Amino acid sequence: MTDPLDIASEVEEAHRAAALQVALANARRQLHDNASELCVMCEDPIPALRRAAIAGCRFCIDCQRRIETNPELRRRYA
Repeated sequence: MTDPLDIASEVEEAHRAAALQVALANARRQLHDNASELCVMCEDPIPALRRAAIAGCRFCIDCQRRIETNPELRRRYA
């Protein structure tokens, strides 16, 4: 016979996993749909062509280059 607490634990784990999948899907969709118009780092406008080409981009070209070449910035904006 299966313990009721084990069943409850399995049900809760399944609910949490499902909620996490929904949250991740929503976050991915929001990144794709709502690429920021301003760079997160310098707050300068991100060109429309860049936003269209790179779904969910958060940085202008200059800041992206800085992040890619600077380990400290890479950790901060990961």
